Amino acid sequence: MSASAAVAPIRERTEQVCLALARAELEVAFSYLRLAEAESHGGNVAHAQDLVSKSQMTYLTAVRYIDSLTPDSDVDWCELQSDFHELFGAIRRMASLLALAS
Repeated sequence: MSASAAVAPIRERTEQVCLALARAELEVAFSYLRLAEAESHGGNVAHAQDLVSKSQMTYLTAVRYIDSLTPDSDVDWCELQSDFHELFGAIRRMASLLALAS
């Protein structure tokens, strides 16, 4: 077995883990946004803004995990792109609403 053949399963597993971590980070980021929405409705705009900032940082962490994937990875790129686009839009909308509220 060649060295590259031995590395292939490790690379594949690493990409699976990175994808799982990215998806988990997306869920965490959406959770921060849901909490930010609840806080803003409760009048705590400063805490809501902090939660939006955390959502943004979590989004960037997910992007770093995705950056480690190769284009030929066994990933549904369209679905993943849609999830990232949805989160990015939600972050922008919440940040805009909070800017108006402050």
